[in-house]
Amino acid sequence: MLERALLLAQGEQLSPLHFPDLAPDFAAKDAEKLENAEDAHILQVLAKFNDDKRKTCAALGLSISSLYRRLAKIADSRNEPLTNNPVQ
Repeated sequence: MLERALLLAQGEQLSPLHFPDLAPDFAAKDAEKLENAEDAHILQVLAKFNDDKRKTCAALGLSISSLYRRLAKIADSRNEPLTNNPVQ
């Protein structure tokens, strides 16, 4: 099952969509909703800590590089430039 999921992913990060036998009712729109909820949560926590990325990382359990990667993805999906705020 894992091998099939890896083939379906074609080098992408695995998601529930790559395991259709486990979640037959899980649609792409549900994955998009989940991703949007995660993005909103990241932005909410970042605002809570006044853009302090170190505190945001600690609260979310992310590394600083993971946070920057997620912020870049969020900015790209919204067609917004990623601000170059220094790590606080």
